[in-house]
Amino acid sequence: MVSSSSAGKCGVYFDEHALEIYSPVAMTDFNGPYYGTRCFLEHRDPYKTSDMILTYKADNNNNSFQIFAGGRTAVELGYLPTIFPVTAPIAFLAFGPAHLVWFALILCGLIVASFLMWNVSATHAPVVSGCLLGFMLANSELVAVIGNPAGIAISCCVVATWCFVEGKYATGRDRVPFDWAND
Repeated sequence: MVSSSSAGKCGVYFDEHALEIYSPVAMTDFNGPYYGTRCFLEHRDPYKTSDMILTYKADNNNNSFQIFAGGRTAVELGYLPTIFPVTAPIAFLAFGPAHLVWFALILCGLIVASFLMWNVSATHAPVVSGCLLGFMLANSELVAVIGNPAGIAISCCVVATWCFVEGKYATGRDRVPFDWAND
């Protein structure tokens, strides 16, 4: 069940350009973190709308950007500064390749998280857990299409939970790369 849903998600990855053409909301949630990090890397204030607009205009070579109801723009950053370490490596890329990498990270994260959830629950009810995970994957397409960072955050939380449940975490001296206590 999970593998067929994974194949469906991979199909969505290859159709992502088609979804961008037909969807007015494609990668709208990625604009804020991407241009916010670009603004931060250029030593500007990413929480100041005028600085974000300058970064957006410099990147797009035009003066058009979306203004939503209530005066919010498409490039406002609504995330805490903890998003910068996650998006900084991607922000060095141009927007075209960056949003494809972001899209792939979200999809891979959701697929790996689904597999790990199924791995934990398969001993108790493999068919039910497979059906629920397939349903979850089928309905998480919008998270990937709009580029919501929650897809990556939730995937990381599921991986951490799996590590705790399976006992695959480092404790005490296991975290030290070298055995300095015996030197």
